[in-house]
Amino acid sequence: MVCKKCGKPLPNEGAVCKFCGVMMEKGQIKRQQEYKSNFFTPTLLSDRYNVDKKSIYEKKEPDFKENKFLGMVVILGVLLFLIILVIIVNVGK
Repeated sequence: MVCKKCGKPLPNEGAVCKFCGVMMEKGQIKRQQEYKSNFFTPTLLSDRYNVDKKSIYEKKEPDFKENKFLGMVVILGVLLFLIILVIIVNVGK
């Protein structure tokens, strides 16, 4: 589409010619909206599958009790392994 006043191409969005400032006619605006609706508009997967976007980007506080328990289990496991290793090495002598 071209502007009726200056003959330059009209923008894809908006209702005013960006070169001369003349308002587009109703028919031109309607054609512009039809033209835009014919194109595929991409959607986010989060919109397609109804994922709550807030829950994705929220920072969650770590559960320190769970982390402490896991740390203690790992430390006790390593200590038990070392004790068994020392016993095996000393028995072999």
